[in-house]
Order: sequence, then structure tokens, then C-alpha cells
Amino acid sequence: MLLLEKDSPLADSIAVSPNFSDSGNYDRKSKWVVLHTMETGENSSIAENIGAGWFTNPNAQASAHYCVDDNSIVQCVNEGDYAWASGPTGNLNGIQIEMAGRAAQSRADWLDDYSRAMLERTAALAADICKRHGIPVRVLTDEQVARGEAGITTHASLARVFRETDHSDPGPNFPWDFFMERVQAHAGGNGGSVNEPAPAPRAASVAPAAPAAPRRIAMNGVFYPDRTLEVSRDLDPNSPAVAKYQPWSPIRYDSYVLANGYAWISYVSYSGERRFVAVGPDDGRNDTTWGSGFFN
Repeated sequence: MLLLEKDSPLADSIAVSPNFSDSGNYDRKSKWVVLHTMETGENSSIAENIGAGWFTNPNAQASAHYCVDDNSIVQCVNEGDYAWASGPTGNLNGIQIEMAGRAAQSRADWLDDYSRAMLERTAALAADICKRHGIPVRVLTDEQVARGEAGITTHASLARVFRETDHSDPGPNFPWDFFMERVQAHAGGNGGSVNEPAPAPRAASVAPAAPAAPRRIAMNGVFYPDRTLEVSRDLDPNSPAVAKYQPWSPIRYDSYVLANGYAWISYVSYSGERRFVAVGPDDGRNDTTWGSGFFN
């Protein structure tokens, strides 16, 4: 049905797009928040220009549920209906958010004053959508998207997984650490969907006994920590950190080890040395890791 009222209280205005598919269920729940870029420059009327301009044109054959710039959020399609933004699979399962910006932006571009203001609005909107749709506040890996798990994803990830489009937005330099910290803040800390804080390895007064011979198991993946994690040269929880990963910074790994009471992911650093990062307790569960991308 055509959009008659706002789904999110954060929307500043409505611009009704005719480019959508009617789901027949106004209360339909989605499992993904899908981020896009509008491929535009920075100005404070771009959400209105795209939302109330291009997306209202039937010839565009495109739309999104929301358009966001630095000072406004425009809703174009009912959340219960399917916007035309990310290919058949993405459209059927996601709430689409178009952000002012370009996929080719540098990290510095994403973190200038304009984009920070835009990302703040987008983060608040994403947190609101996650709460109302029961979507976990987490960034999905391609593997998780392929399995149909719920969370926050991108047009680029959907394109890689389902090969229904060829887009790469919001691009490789999108500041996931900043964005997810703001989503978490708007969701009330953990939004009820991210793992509850567990003691970090270095806080343990006595490290659990190490197995006789820890074995490194080959497994490729990308882990997104929900807190700051330390990088170690070995599997000793008390060893000095050689580096740190900030929340939501991707950690690409090629193997894992269960040792000293913790699950560790491992990779070879740019210097050619093997590194280890503890990502949760070795308790046989996948819901107690400190982020997503390791059996969860």
C-alpha cells in the first residue's frame, strides 16, 4: 500500500514512492537493515532531492524505505512493503536505508563533520528499526548473510552473496567502528541483541590450565568484536598486547585455537608473524563470544 504515515518517529518527512512491491502485510517484519549510498555529494537537501525527487518518479524503477542526509530522514516506502533497492533477495528481507555519500569515499571522508552528522541519524534509525523488527544489533559477515541470519548488512554484501546486483556500497572504507558504536548507543548499550559483556582475558585473576597440546584448526572468517580486543604473540592471556582492535573493526583470520580457557582466532600479521586474539570463553557456546563471526 502507498505510504500514509511514518513507521519510525525519527523520520522527518514522507515522500511517497510508487516504486515498491506490496507485501500484503503492513506488519511484516524484516531480518536485515541494508545500508546503501546515494552516490551523491554532501549537501543538506540530498535526502529530499532523492527521496522526494528521483524515488517518486515511476521511471526510476528504484526506491528505498529511507533516505538520510546530515539534517533529515525521509521515508519513501512502508516498512511492511518491499522497496526496490538491493535485488530480489535483499528487497524481500530488508529495510533499505540510502545514505548521503559515495562508495569510493575514504575513511576521512566518512568521518568529516557532514558525514558524522549523517551517520548519527542513520545509526539512530538503524537502532530503532532493529528494536521494532527484533533484528540483532550486529554486522553480518557474508557467510551469515548466506545462511539467512538477521542483522545489519550492506548492498555490497548482498551483491557478493546472491549475485543479483553488482553494487559495492557503502564501500570498503565505511567506518564500521564509529557507526556500530553509535547504533549500540542508540540501542541502549547492547540493544538486547549483542552478547552481554564477559570478562576480558586480562581481567582473570587466575588463568585456566592450558590443554596439553593446543591445536590450531584451519578456518577462514571475519570477526567483528563488540569491544576492544587485544592482539597477542601467543596463547597466554597474561602476555602483553602487541596491538588492539577497536569495536566493530573486522579481524580476518585463518584459524582458531582453544587454549587456556579461551577461544582464540589467529592470523599472520603484515610482519609475517602469527598473531592470536581471544574472542570469548572456551565454554562450547557460540552466544558468549565477544562479537560476531566465530561460529555465530
